[in-house]
Amino acid sequence: MKGKAKIIIQHDGCLLLLKPIGKKKLSMIGGSLDKKEQPISALIREAKEEANILLETNEVKFFKSMKTIINSKPCVFYCFLLEGKDVSFQLMEKHKFKYADWIPINESLSRLKGIEKAMVLNYISNPMNTYNA
Repeated sequence: MKGKAKIIIQHDGCLLLLKPIGKKKLSMIGGSLDKKEQPISALIREAKEEANILLETNEVKFFKSMKTIINSKPCVFYCFLLEGKDVSFQLMEKHKFKYADWIPINESLSRLKGIEKAMVLNYISNPMNTYNA
């Protein structure tokens, strides 16, 4: 079964999100796991490839995983968190993404879809996180 690893990067009530070219909705940073790759390794690799973000395993928290369907195929979606850090980023994959930017959390809900929107909703409702609506 395929796997995807994505991250909710939250700082000052905003999420760092990507705008895929040709898509209406935004996307969290991350992507597909390579064969035999661990989710955290895929996330660290994808963050570097997509936005030149250098993540350390000790600063990223596992948030949630769940089985889902993405593009009509079964998938395990792994979600991680990085809270309260104003990360430095630079859009790297300009052939895939129009921009990367900080989007207010409440605005991001209308600009995400599917499992990514569900994860952010779950994050907002989780009393253990540092975000306060």
